[in-house]
Amino acid sequence: MMNGTVYGIENVKVFIMGAIFNLLMLDYMSYADYAMRAFIGGLVWLIFKVIGDWINYYYSNRKEKKKEAEGQDKTEK
Repeated sequence: MMNGTVYGIENVKVFIMGAIFNLLMLDYMSYADYAMRAFIGGLVWLIFKVIGDWINYYYSNRKEKKKEAEGQDKTEK
């Protein structure tokens, strides 16, 4: 019978088994919740980006057409 602390491979095995069991007991629902929120946040960002790009395109084309119309009016006079 051994007295005192046992040093050796047994402690490593216990540590590895504890680490594996600890990883198996993770709360995966919190990761799923985070992933869902990140996905929804990405969609919201994408929608705002597309709307902003469309507004920018619309107004830039409108300004160009206005400048072209002003230039044609001056040349016709």
